[in-house]
Amino acid sequence: DVADDLLPAMTARLTAVAAAVPAFPLELEGLARFPERGPARTIISRVLSPDQRLTKLHRLLDSAWGGMGLPMDTRVLVPHLTLGRVNSNHGLNRLLRLLDKHDLDLFGAFLVERATLYSSVLGTEGPLHTPLHTAALAPPVDPVPPHPSEPRRWNLSREICPAPCTENLQRVNFPDSE
Repeated sequence: DVADDLLPAMTARLTAVAAAVPAFPLELEGLARFPERGPARTIISRVLSPDQRLTKLHRLLDSAWGGMGLPMDTRVLVPHLTLGRVNSNHGLNRLLRLLDKHDLDLFGAFLVERATLYSSVLGTEGPLHTPLHTAALAPPVDPVPPHPSEPRRWNLSREICPAPCTENLQRVNFPDSE
């Protein structure tokens, strides 16, 4: 939780940090779960940053906001894309087998060109993420090479995890964007 009066300083620091970090490629790989051991609560795809610029961006933002007196993030950064939350054990074994089957699948690569600060409010239907400020990253310093293999376009809800398996997932809700 951050006081509303800190938002202008946070967005100014986000803009400054983003302008100092060149745009960079990320890849989505595999299906996994959080936590890795014990009851599965969240289904994710791993986000890979081949040149570690995502980690650099995270450290720079943490340091910039820490300089405002906000607590520094002491957790290990685990870049991921949340696909859903597990809300029951129904079909869980089938889901876990599908996660193992697609553990190393490459789902695609993309260029990160901006950083967005979100507000996150947990509600009964899951978290609601609202964008508060977006800042452009610097232009890429090197051309982004094409990925060696063209990734298959996946429809995760139908091809990987059919209906009996998705019944126990809760959607992560985002407000409508332009």
